[in-house]
Amino acid sequence: NNPSANTWAPSMPRRAILDANVVLRYLLADDPKQSPEAVELIEHAPDGTLYLSAIILAEVTWTLKSHFGVPRDQISASIQRVLAQPA
Repeated sequence: NNPSANTWAPSMPRRAILDANVVLRYLLADDPKQSPEAVELIEHAPDGTLYLSAIILAEVTWTLKSHFGVPRDQISASIQRVLAQPA
């Protein structure tokens, strides 16, 4: 092990990767238990602690369109709402 290889890690904030299901529960508010938890996580996580990949955004977009029939303009607005969150 190279001790200097890990010297940067303690100063970097820990990040959590958002799953598509969490984003969908946040946007759809369709589950009485999971949706409020998703809101709490997305809206109240400290800045810089959540990561949302392009792949997850694509999955959310596809699911909203294909499974839920959400129109494109509403999908766009929903994705913008998620991206506007500070975390």
